[in-house]
Amino acid sequence: MIINPRISVIHSRIPFLKADEKLLLILVVGMLEPRLEISRWNVLTDSAPQLAKRLGFSKELAFSCFRKLEESGIVEAVFDQGRVGRPRKFRAVVPRSWDDGETLLRTRKSCLNAICFNLIESRLMEPNSFPLKNSLLMLTLALLAESDDTGVVAQSSHSDLSKLTGIPKAQISRRLRQLKTAGVIAENIPGLLAGSFLGQANSIHYLNLEHPVLTGAGMESHPLPIKGRAIEQPEIDQILKRRGAPGPDDRLSSAEKAAKEDPIPRKVSAISPESWEENAGDALNHEPSKRYLQAAIERHAAKLIGNPLSIMPKGLWREQQDVAANEFIETLLGPAYSAAKVDSTHTRMFYRLCADLEELAHHLADTCLKKRSELERTKRDSPDSHYRILPSGHLKRPTLRLERVTHTNRYHHRQQLPPIP
Repeated sequence: MIINPRISVIHSRIPFLKADEKLLLILVVGMLEPRLEISRWNVLTDSAPQLAKRLGFSKELAFSCFRKLEESGIVEAVFDQGRVGRPRKFRAVVPRSWDDGETLLRTRKSCLNAICFNLIESRLMEPNSFPLKNSLLMLTLALLAESDDTGVVAQSSHSDLSKLTGIPKAQISRRLRQLKTAGVIAENIPGLLAGSFLGQANSIHYLNLEHPVLTGAGMESHPLPIKGRAIEQPEIDQILKRRGAPGPDDRLSSAEKAAKEDPIPRKVSAISPESWEENAGDALNHEPSKRYLQAAIERHAAKLIGNPLSIMPKGLWREQQDVAANEFIETLLGPAYSAAKVDSTHTRMFYRLCADLEELAHHLADTCLKKRSELERTKRDSPDSHYRILPSGHLKRPTLRLERVTHTNRYHHRQQLPPIP
């Protein structure tokens, strides 16, 4: 599998590069790609002032970025002695100097490499009129690199985004708010602190696929007219209060009692089945956790809509309600989740809880499939489409917001760069 160089740079984690410096490297690598002279594809024949104008950087910023790239060994100086005068200085990009050992693996796992490629192509063609600043463009690229097929980023922490963008970790929250103000992010679900009954969960970000920056890169969303209500928090409360096997090992034998008394102090613990028992009383009163559960149920329901045969009828689900799909648990807790012993009492109670929550996802997907004709028609029109459900929030009767997401897998190559202004 041949990996495009600019995509490889986007997925690299170079701790000593700032956002402007990494973006300049991505643009320079993208500018060099169309060259036919394979042996000298990495040599920049333009001077630093010319590159600054061509790439939309100020002269001082371009010199500063190139100096840092040269000090880091990613760009090296090449001198060409002509017949007369002083030798001319060129700059050459050292191939794969940005590879941190896991760049290739992250690049292959990414779903939206073509969108990242086309976004950089747009930035190269419109260096002075692109709507996003350098740091926000880098953050948008990082979100696309970490996103799933539907433009939802759920498994990336602020530390991960900082390593991908070169933006300090302390500034990631502010930059994310700026992206939401600019309309690139449509919705977000705040993450959870360590000690909640779901453990320390990362924030979930829903990209606005109707934003011109993303539609111009080949990604679009189309709202589907599905009439119905989404998952409500009272339904989640009923599941949280639902009792398991009677006796001292009931998964909520003490939750209702603890909810009436003083709240149990949260314990800092990793995600594990035991964390449910440790924080059972806190679960009923912690609104952020229940909102996070809503988002996980809606995301899993959207995946089921893409494969209607996977939706279980209510009768069949009741026979298998103690079995939770691994895919749902990964949606809820992330791929890094590791279960305890299978024969553990806590494990059985925890998976029974997950099975009850997954049942809500199947009911929600079944509600959407009542408009089966509309879904089948859109599927015929675009067989590579995916579905997503935007978060319903905490309203009493939230509406269902289902979208069909399409994106291109084609790389939009340019014919030539625009002339230097």
